[in-house]
Amino acid sequence: MIFCNIFSLTYHVKRGKYRGRTKLVDNSKHYGRLKNYINGKWEDSESSQVRDVINPATGEMIATGPFSTPEEAEKTVTAAQEEGYP
Repeated sequence: MIFCNIFSLTYHVKRGKYRGRTKLVDNSKHYGRLKNYINGKWEDSESSQVRDVINPATGEMIATGPFSTPEEAEKTVTAAQEEGYP
């Protein structure tokens, strides 16, 4: 889920949607391997496949994000629906 959010932010930053509102605090920071945020907890993905997350402002790799499994996606959707999200 977080992986999708980062790529969504990257998409909008590249297109100027967040122009003037995005602050890059530390361009050299590397966040390591990202986790899935499911039901209020950070969980490692069962998938061994990852993708590099690139800072659009600098072109530097800032993290690696998992290609989450379909089961993890379903678990995330179910948890969100149980909490009242559409």
